[in-house]
Amino acid sequence: YHRGLRDARAARALSRRVWATPALWLIWLEPARLTAVHAADLKRRCDVAGLDVVELRAVWAACSKAAWDERGREGQAAWRVAVRRKLEEMVARERRGALL
Repeated sequence: YHRGLRDARAARALSRRVWATPALWLIWLEPARLTAVHAADLKRRCDVAGLDVVELRAVWAACSKAAWDERGREGQAAWRVAVRRKLEEMVARERRGALL
C-alpha cells in the first residue's frame, strides 16, 4: 500500500506507523482470522487509544466485515463495543471541529 505513495518520506512514515501499531494490523486480516484473535490480544496489543479518526474508521470497517460469534466471546464483544464508542466520540468531535 505504501508503494502507491509518490513521496518516499510519507511512504516510510506510513510503513513505520503501521508496523508499530498492532491495531492497524487488523485492517489486513481476513475476517475469519480477525474473529480468531483472542480477547486479551485485542484489549492489550490492539489498543485503539492512539489511533486517529481515519485509522479508527479503518479498524471499525475491518471489524464490521467479520462474522463475530458471540457465544463465549464476551471479551471480544466488549472490545468491539469500546472501539465503536471511541469512534462515535471521535466522529462527534470531528463534526464539532474539536479534533487537533
